[in-house]
Amino acid sequence: MAKPTKTTLTDKHLEYFKERVLFWCYRFGQVGWQLDIEWTKPDEENHEIASCRYNGDNKRASICLSRTWTEPVTNASLNRYAFHEVLHLFFANLVDFANENAPKGVDANRIEHEMIRTLENIILD
Repeated sequence: MAKPTKTTLTDKHLEYFKERVLFWCYRFGQVGWQLDIEWTKPDEENHEIASCRYNGDNKRASICLSRTWTEPVTNASLNRYAFHEVLHLFFANLVDFANENAPKGVDANRIEHEMIRTLENIILD
């Protein structure tokens, strides 16, 4: 079996990703966040193409994009990842509340991803 081909993204890819993150932030009303949109730091690479970390208490968030992909890089794929990460901000308060109050065994993060994937399929496809 052949190894997957790796593609290294450029600053142009990151700029397009930033544009789409900001577009989806405005579309979903997520304008109150202090938001950093940047490359994933090399020591934080964990095979995620994109990630979102946030602190809901101070409305600070970081959305990161990996420089190295093993799947095709297109505007559509960059847009899909931007959409996905912004939805983490959209659901942040709900997920935080659920994680603090859900009965043992309920995985709010899994449920959040199911909701995000459903919205991806409804809105982007």
